[in-house]
Amino acid sequence: MSDQTKQSEKNITIIGTIGSAKTTMLGLMGLTCEIESVNNKNFTYDIQEWTVGMRQIISDLCQGKFPPATPTGHLFQAIMKLTWNNGWKGKTVVTLPLVETAGEDLENLIGAYRSHQYTQTPTYAQAEKLNEQIARSHAFILVVPVSRVQGIYPQVVDAEPESLIQNPDVNIVRMLDGIWKYREAARSKPIEGIAIIPSKYDMVDQWLIGRGMDLETPDGQYRFLNTYLRQTMAKLKNYGMNKVKFFPIYVRVAKEVLPNGKIRFMSRKDGEGLQILTDPQQNLPVYSRDTCHQLINWTREIAA
Repeated sequence: MSDQTKQSEKNITIIGTIGSAKTTMLGLMGLTCEIESVNNKNFTYDIQEWTVGMRQIISDLCQGKFPPATPTGHLFQAIMKLTWNNGWKGKTVVTLPLVETAGEDLENLIGAYRSHQYTQTPTYAQAEKLNEQIARSHAFILVVPVSRVQGIYPQVVDAEPESLIQNPDVNIVRMLDGIWKYREAARSKPIEGIAIIPSKYDMVDQWLIGRGMDLETPDGQYRFLNTYLRQTMAKLKNYGMNKVKFFPIYVRVAKEVLPNGKIRFMSRKDGEGLQILTDPQQNLPVYSRDTCHQLINWTREIAA
């Protein structure tokens, strides 16, 4: 290794409730690295599959298929190694152990008051490995399904798990509280960055755009986040908003508009979930490619 090679390893943990698209987002990150390695002669990447089959996730997405839900009880990890050739300045090598765990396990972060403000749900024994991972993580990717916000859309297209209240803003801010608590107890170093992923945007984009809340514009993001995720935004100020970045990510689902104006999402012919729109000529799903590219660059900034 050259003396000019700067190498960094950062732990990044993916956080989100059940079905929020954590695994899908992980696959899209890997897919975007594939594309970047083809188009950028100065960029290379590698994936080390430890306990999650990330390569199959990428392949399934290109075939229009969502990955299965993450099993409970374990941390699932893949390592992405990203290398940028900086010419005469040498290389930047970033090693990212990306850790995902099931939404059911992460719900333990929310605490006792999960579905009602007065009735306590019995707490479960915290997974020691999850606590340790949260304590030693340098950064977090927080996946927030915007399709689950209530009272804004003309039809219900998605919902939080039955074990939680149906307001994702409350569930997310309670997860952040849990992260803060564990890191204080472990005397962890300050968090270096938080990536907020408003996921499943394709399911509701036309309705939000009609309200002036296009999540792919800074103004639309600001209006949406400070209207429907106010508690989360207030909590993030405790971390320092300069550490928080927003990356709306989606993989577009096939859908049709019914005569009554409602939307129906199309299922796969094999019965295995919803059908992802694909571009057969490029062997790619239709997804937020530019935003995923920005997320990859964010990981480079975290490792700098």
